[in-house]
Formats: sequence, structure tokens, C-alpha cells
Amino acid sequence: MFHENRSAWLNTCHMSLSQIEYLLSWKGYGPDDNTWEPKENLDCPNLIKDYEDRAKARKERKRAAGELGTSFPCLR
Repeated sequence: MFHENRSAWLNTCHMSLSQIEYLLSWKGYGPDDNTWEPKENLDCPNLIKDYEDRAKARKERKRAAGELGTSFPCLR
């Protein structure tokens, strides 16, 4: 179980086998060490909310610009 702290941040999300997974980037490690983690394994509601807020803002900016945006399946 990943608990909220400053050692990781969420980059993106996707659906895998009908579950939401988030890509975690680990502080002090490179992109090859990023890991996909199911939402059920994460105990970091603030990180998830921050990510979802950023993703929603990106989606709205793309929509306002008339661009076809990427789907964010983890957004409610």
C-alpha cells in the first residue's frame, strides 16, 4: 500500500482490466522505475485529487481550444 508522502507523484492514469491505475513517478528515480499502481493500493487521496484536478483542467483547455482531447478514464 502506497501512503501519501513526498516520495512519489502521479503522472497519468488508465483503465486496466476494468480498474483504474495511476502511473507513479518516484523521487530520485528515472522514468524506467515508474510503476502502474491500482487505485486500491494507494492511500493518497490528496495526490489523486491533485492529479484529477490537473487532468480535468487540461481536458477543459483542449475542449475550449477545439482540440480533440485524450480520454482520462479515471476522471469521475
